[in-house]
Amino acid sequence: MIEIRHHVPGRVRLKIPLLAETPNIGPELTRDLESLQGVQQVRANPACGSLVVNFQPGRVDPPLLQARVQGILTRQLAVREQHLGKVKAKSGAKAKAGAEPKWKRLWLKGRSRMSRQDGRRTPMPVCKLNARMVRWMFRSSLRYWWHDLLAVGHRRQRAESA
Repeated sequence: MIEIRHHVPGRVRLKIPLLAETPNIGPELTRDLESLQGVQQVRANPACGSLVVNFQPGRVDPPLLQARVQGILTRQLAVREQHLGKVKAKSGAKAKAGAEPKWKRLWLKGRSRMSRQDGRRTPMPVCKLNARMVRWMFRSSLRYWWHDLLAVGHRRQRAESA
């Protein structure tokens, strides 16, 4: 689950796939690791699913950090599952078979996925923005080219008439 991607004395990069899936655990993980003696700085990067820890080489060992991160994540996941169990019990609603959890539905909202009606893909908002930018740039280039062409034509007419 957690692997050491790179380490030099005083610095280690851990690959944590769970961090990419649930980015809100990054601040908790950072806070818990910074409380360890010998740890100087912790940076979580949810986009890459990695954690960089700067530490004092004589006081902290990379495998020890890896084990500590595993313990922290296990504890956090247990607390989250316990909390979700209480929330589901309070609501009294039974989960549908194959239903996606709310965090996954929100994460997938607006992302490209197959449409059930006709099998066509719905573009992501970024792709829509990109298409708008391309159209705008194309129209601007055409306008500039057209105005430049007209200006050259007017100059030729003036030169011929003079």
